[in-house]
Formats: sequence, structure tokens, C-alpha cells
Amino acid sequence: MEKQAATCISLHNYQPKIKSVFINHLHTVYHNKREIAGFLIHVEAKASQTSVRQLISNYRTVTAKQLDEISALYSFLNVQAEEGFVTGFKTYSTEALIAVLKQNKDPFKTELTLLNHLQSISAIDSNNAELLYQMSTSLNLTKFNIMGMVITSKFILKELQGITQRLIGTL
Repeated sequence: MEKQAATCISLHNYQPKIKSVFINHLHTVYHNKREIAGFLIHVEAKASQTSVRQLISNYRTVTAKQLDEISALYSFLNVQAEEGFVTGFKTYSTEALIAVLKQNKDPFKTELTLLNHLQSISAIDSNNAELLYQMSTSLNLTKFNIMGMVITSKFILKELQGITQRLIGTL
């Protein structure tokens, strides 16, 4: 019985804990988005299909806007952006870039490799935005359009999947 009461007491003050986890995740999202922006700049010219180039361009624009929104959120929270734990994501985006560049001689392979990595990166981006949104609602940070970030990220992922399906379907 005492053990149960102790557990309830420690869970009673959850909001500061959620805020701390939220800020740590915000750092991760911020730095992942910066990595995504860099990756998109490097691969945009590698896309041979107009629809892929256009989607990458839109993704770059959306990501830049989301970085601005995250900066505004940092200002509101009176927190500075800190390096989040994004080493794995940096490694993946670098490996993805190398994989795309290696396919330089075969446009079809380049396009499929690019789409594969864009989908993976977009899926991570979408999941990160979803988690950020869930925590932001518990903290009543509804004035920031984090749900818009979730919707946009999911839309980009669906578009990438559709383009990939059309490309594979042409075989």
C-alpha cells in the first residue's frame, strides 16, 4: 500500500517532467530538421523527375518555415536551441546522400535510391512531429501550429510514397 502511494506522489507533479522531455525532444526535432534541410539541398539536383524535384523544393520550403516556427517556440519558452541527440540521424542522412551520389550513372537507380531515403527521412520527421504535438497539447502550447507540422510531414511522406509507386508501376 505504501509503495502505491509513493508511486502516485511521484507521478503527481508530471508537468515539469513533460516539459523537460518536450524541450529535449524539441532539440532533437530542430536539429533533425536542420539535417533534413541540408540533405534536401544536396539531393534536389539529383532528382531526374520533375515531380520529385518539385516535392523536394516544397519540402525544403516547409522545413525552413518549420525551423522558423520552432525558433519562435524556443523564444516563447525562453530556451536556447541545444544540440540534441541526433548523431544517428546525421549518420543516416550522410549515408543516404552517399548512396544517392553513388548511383550517378543510372538515373532510374538514382531516383529510386533517392525516393527510398527521402521516405525514410520523412517518416522519421513525421514521427518526431507527432510526438512533439502530443507533448505540446499536454503543456497547452496550442498557439503554436505543431499539428500543422504533423499534417505537412505526413502529406510529404504520402506524396513520396505515391511518386515511388508510380515510378515502380512504370516498369
